Amino acid sequence: MSKLTEGIPKEELKLLRRIYWRSQSYALHFCYSRWCGNATPWIIWPYLNWLYPNPEDKPKKIKALKREQGLMNINPQMAPIMYSLFCRLEKEARDNSNFDTKSIDAIRAGLQGPLSGVGDAIWWVTWRLLATGLALPFSNQGSLIGPIIFFFGLNIPSYMFRYVVLYTSYKMGSEIITKAQESGIFDKLIRGASIVGLIMIGYMVASYVSVPLDLSFHILDEDYNILEMINDIVPGILSLGVLALMMKLLRKNVRIMTIIFGLMAICILFAFIGIF
Repeated sequence: MSKLTEGIPKEELKLLRRIYWRSQSYALHFCYSRWCGNATPWIIWPYLNWLYPNPEDKPKKIKALKREQGLMNINPQMAPIMYSLFCRLEKEARDNSNFDTKSIDAIRAGLQGPLSGVGDAIWWVTWRLLATGLALPFSNQGSLIGPIIFFFGLNIPSYMFRYVVLYTSYKMGSEIITKAQESGIFDKLIRGASIVGLIMIGYMVASYVSVPLDLSFHILDEDYNILEMINDIVPGILSLGVLALMMKLLRKNVRIMTIIFGLMAICILFAFIGIF
C-alpha cells in the first residue's frame, strides 16, 4: 500500500477509485440551475450506497442524494477535493446524529471560489501556457509532435493531480482546507502561478507575435530599417504594443471575431501598400 492510500480501509479505496473515474464526466450533467451540481450525486453514488446498504436506510439515502444536488461550479482539477470531502461529511452525518447537515451546503458554497481560483491559476493560466510553449516550436514546423506534446503535457499531469488530491483530501478531511487557509498557501499559490503565467505570456508574445514592418530610409548612402532600429532600442516593443491594443479592445467588450477580422484587414491593407 502506498503512502497516498495508507490508512484508508480497503473497501473505501475501491469506492474512491470508482469516484475518481466517475468524476471525469462531472460536466456532462450541466444545467444552468445547478451548473455541474447534478453530477455530484451520481459521482458519489457508490459511496452513498455503501453508507446506506439496507432497505430501511432508503429515506436517509434519498435525503443524502438531494443534499448533494446543490449548485456546483468548480475547476475540474480541484473537483475531486470536493467529492472526497462530501463523502467524509456524509459518513459523519450517518455516524453522528448531532451532525448539522447544513454544513455540507456551507462547505460547498464556501470552498468552490477559493479552490477554483487556485485551480484556474495553476492549470489554465500557468500549466496550459507551459504546455503550449513547449508544443508551439514543433507545431510551427508542421510536426505532429507539437499537438502530441500539448495533449499529453496538459492532460497527464492533470489526471495525476486529480488522483492524488482525491485520496489526500479524503484522508485529511476538512483539515486540509483549514490548514491551507490558515497558512496562506492559497494566496501564495495564486501569486506564484500568476507570475509564471505572465512570464510565459511574455515569452510567447516575443516569440510568436511579429509586426513585419518593411519601412526604411536612406541617409548618406546607407539604408536604415525602421524595424531593426526599434528592436535595437526596445526589443519586441511592437509585439507588446499589439498585445496591449488587443487587451484594451477586449476590455471594451469588442467581439473577438471583430478583432480577428479587423487584424486580417489591416494586415492585407498594409501588405498591399508596402508597409508590411
